[in-house]
Amino acid sequence: FAFAIFLGQGPNLFISIVKTYEQLLAIRALTGVAVGGALPLVFSMTGDLFPGHRRSHASALVGVCMSFGVGLGQGIAGYVGSAYGWRTPFVVVAVPGVIVGFLFLATVKEPRRGLMDGNSYSSEDLVGTGASAAGVGGNSTSSSQNNKADGAWEQIKSGAQSSWISLKWVLAVPTNKFALLQGIPGCIPWSVINSFMNDYLATNKGLGVPHATSIMLGFSLGGFLGMVFGGVLGQKAYNESPRMFCNSMAIMVVLGGLPWLYLVSTNDYGESFLNMSIHVSIAGIAGILCTYTGVNVRAMVIHVNPPDQRGAAFSLFNLTDDLGRGFGPAIVAQLVGLFGRENAFMLSFISWGLCAVLLYCTGSTLGKDAEDVRTGAVLHTRGNGSSHHHVIGSTTNESRQSRTDEEENRGLLSPHQSRSSSRNSTGRRE
Repeated sequence: FAFAIFLGQGPNLFISIVKTYEQLLAIRALTGVAVGGALPLVFSMTGDLFPGHRRSHASALVGVCMSFGVGLGQGIAGYVGSAYGWRTPFVVVAVPGVIVGFLFLATVKEPRRGLMDGNSYSSEDLVGTGASAAGVGGNSTSSSQNNKADGAWEQIKSGAQSSWISLKWVLAVPTNKFALLQGIPGCIPWSVINSFMNDYLATNKGLGVPHATSIMLGFSLGGFLGMVFGGVLGQKAYNESPRMFCNSMAIMVVLGGLPWLYLVSTNDYGESFLNMSIHVSIAGIAGILCTYTGVNVRAMVIHVNPPDQRGAAFSLFNLTDDLGRGFGPAIVAQLVGLFGRENAFMLSFISWGLCAVLLYCTGSTLGKDAEDVRTGAVLHTRGNGSSHHHVIGSTTNESRQSRTDEEENRGLLSPHQSRSSSRNSTGRRE
């Protein structure tokens, strides 16, 4: 993670002296690579630092910090850039970023992987399983000593094979499939909000840029609050039951689209303070409702993937999000060409209903998938026959109950989980 920070922020220090477009492009490309690598690591570490009954809180905190950082960066770009030139904001942002990287290296200890899942399996279990599945053994090391070129090629192949294996493991988890699928229709309404809505309100609804911006600002402020309260309420729902957690996300997705359907279809806009206050408040309510699901979906992905799989899972989720940001506006533009702006936007927000159906379906898989991670039974599904599986599966009922008592004492189990009966290595009640 520290390497990603240095890779992303360090080159920005040199933007003050770049001379050509190619140099600027290379520096910005490095920043893009770093951001793409850092986000999966952030949420992977979140899973290693927080137990299950606190992960929605942690996911919400990460989301709030990211949103605050985006807003702060836009402010620095606007004020500092206009006063001191376009190069200066890059340096102003890069300096504290590099300092944070060094502080991270000096103060943060590597979390023990799997500890917050109940310590059902150790880091050695996870590494051994991955190495066995990828077919990495001593022969490749021996060959690398004999021939450096062959050794480098073997490392590339092993890395690619390991990544492919990790991807298959991610897709083998039913909850991951539902979570990925719901993101496809989910990107369409967000494309309307981020790419089209400001201009639509300013021109089609006759509000003008300042009033349209005020409504969108209300949505942004509501989204900020929604992440905070979404993490709290989502965590309470998950601690009560995975089914309630999934139902709450499905309900919030549907409710989040209703204010936007009104804002798109109504012509009751005016320039009076009362009228604008009403519409800004409606947009704020939309922001509160719309951000609930995103915060808790990330927590859900942490719950159902073991520590060595979370980085790959979030890499895949971030990739689909980026593709959604790219293709979403194009899909909306096609709908606009077919049905006109208002009808196209209405159809776009209705697509959140499909998200709700898929999120409801995760209620039938989340409980077992999360329990398989907590007990270590998820390793059996990888089917590589490694000895680590047998070590995990041979845990006796007495030692499992003792570990459960220890987890409760350390605060790793929620009150709901601590009241449940012990489970065997396959996640079934004994």
